[in-house]
Amino acid sequence: MDPRGARWTAPSLCMALVLLQASISACAGAPKTYIVQMAASEKPSSFDFHHEWYASTVKSVSSAQVEAEEEDGAYARIVYNYETAFHGFAARLDEDEAERMAEAAGVLAVLPETVLQLHTTRSPDFLGIGPEVSNRIWAAGLADHDVVVGVLDTGIWPESPSFSDKGLGPVPAKWKGLCQTGRGFTTADCNRKIIGARIFYNGYEASSGPINETTELKSPRDQDGHGTHTAATAAGSPVPDAGLFGYARGVARGMAPRARVAAYKVCWTGGCFSSDILAAVDRAVSDGVDVLSISLGGGASPYYRDSLSIASFGAMQMGVFIACSAGNAGPDPISLTNLSPWITTVGASTMDRDFPATVTLGNGANITGVSLYKGRKNLSPRQQYPVVYMGGNSSVPNPRSMCLEGTLEPNAVAGKIVICDRGISPRVQKGQVVKEAGGIGMILANTAANGEELVADSHLLPAVAVGESEGVAAKKYLEFLCTQNLTTTQLKGFTKNSNMTCKGSFSSPGDLNYPAISAVFTDQPATPLTVRRTVTNVGPPSSTYHVKVTKFKGADVVVEPSTLHFSSANQKLAYKVTVRTKAAQKTPEYGALSWSDGVHVVRSPLVLTWLPPM
Repeated sequence: MDPRGARWTAPSLCMALVLLQASISACAGAPKTYIVQMAASEKPSSFDFHHEWYASTVKSVSSAQVEAEEEDGAYARIVYNYETAFHGFAARLDEDEAERMAEAAGVLAVLPETVLQLHTTRSPDFLGIGPEVSNRIWAAGLADHDVVVGVLDTGIWPESPSFSDKGLGPVPAKWKGLCQTGRGFTTADCNRKIIGARIFYNGYEASSGPINETTELKSPRDQDGHGTHTAATAAGSPVPDAGLFGYARGVARGMAPRARVAAYKVCWTGGCFSSDILAAVDRAVSDGVDVLSISLGGGASPYYRDSLSIASFGAMQMGVFIACSAGNAGPDPISLTNLSPWITTVGASTMDRDFPATVTLGNGANITGVSLYKGRKNLSPRQQYPVVYMGGNSSVPNPRSMCLEGTLEPNAVAGKIVICDRGISPRVQKGQVVKEAGGIGMILANTAANGEELVADSHLLPAVAVGESEGVAAKKYLEFLCTQNLTTTQLKGFTKNSNMTCKGSFSSPGDLNYPAISAVFTDQPATPLTVRRTVTNVGPPSSTYHVKVTKFKGADVVVEPSTLHFSSANQKLAYKVTVRTKAAQKTPEYGALSWSDGVHVVRSPLVLTWLPPM
């Protein structure tokens, strides 16, 4: 055997080590953005500032090769530092580094970056809080012209009349925010209504590369319209004679029309990245917002793995009210997003007006749906037109039945009214596909998943849709979290008290003092469910309230006591509600329990659900 065959020279050994290192790095995967939550109180005294500690922690988990390749070392890998509503940082790490980070001293959680999506003027009147009532409500508490609503979304279009500052006084003295400038947005675009505007994109660019500024404005200006819409819904100034194509004319105004608006642009073409959202929440609280409005969401995660949930808890502890959207995925079960009890989750409800449109069939039968089409009247009401459904005999929606782009043949739909199933593509886009293929009208049909939900859209051709107080609160929320089987470390992610224990907490999550009560039964025969609630007398000092409960088919509901006697203002009294199931129902039952003194009625919704055996 030639000994030279087993001989390793120094250069070849070095090359082997380099290749081995490259192989190890490849196995670890490309760097991704992770949000790292830190226990702020555990900062070593050797560091003057938290950001120095964070950089040192990143360096401690980084490979020597990575540190050598990056001129600024750990600081170059940090995307954001968080210090107000959330304590920690966002950094670019590979999977191995993320695992080592989770074991580092002072680290509470390491959360992968997530991408959230956007969620979609009559509401004040429908809710019975028109101008006169609204003025009385605000007069009873903080004047709404001093309230600052922070909107995390796609930015804002300042020229909208919804953001007129007519009649508003000076910007509240407490405000610490600013108007960030950029292409298409100057300081002149802010006024006494829009008092703040910022952009957050570090997380987006770290994951997706630089924003294409030839097609996207790297400024607070809204190119999408979603952020402008949500800001106007929350705090739009009154706009008289508003309407859409002549429909629904009236005064459009936000829920708090004299409140100020601060726009935080966190959404870009590729989505809304959680590290940017977290940075915006942190900054908004520091700026001095009173309310955070966030119409964004993704899949639901456990509270301790949801960075927005954790940051919202911190904001709540600092007196900020947080309102988030419930999502676009309903009405299926388990489709809700932004679930945390300290967030007010806003979902769709009923309205007291409609935009009817009718399809008359050849046999004289009428099908009524909704539509906002008001274009060229190219269909004569006296003429019958053929109706075509491209889904064939299949009972399952398919690309042709849903009128997806490129699926309709002109020779099959030209001059006809096309039935399209909902799903996948936007509703109005389906009408565009029908129109381009030569169709003269569209009937947009709900699937079983959409139920009887109807949305009146502005269609491109004749179309109709048819249907199938902070401290006390924080303590109570922490007691609720104690029922979620969290570890001590996970609990520390929500509380600044490192000695917090779960002694004396709720016996069940249902005891959280929610105005609504939900009872879910998973076994048969089901064990009775009991929850407790506490109410406060905000009426006359001496008041007596009697309870009335909806009768349910599948259960008996008993409230004890059935009468509450208050002897003073702000007195608190407790009661318990016991639900005993009688017969499992295939669908949920809805009702309420109502307390009345003959003048005032206090209503708590009740929802009973029976789940099939696992």
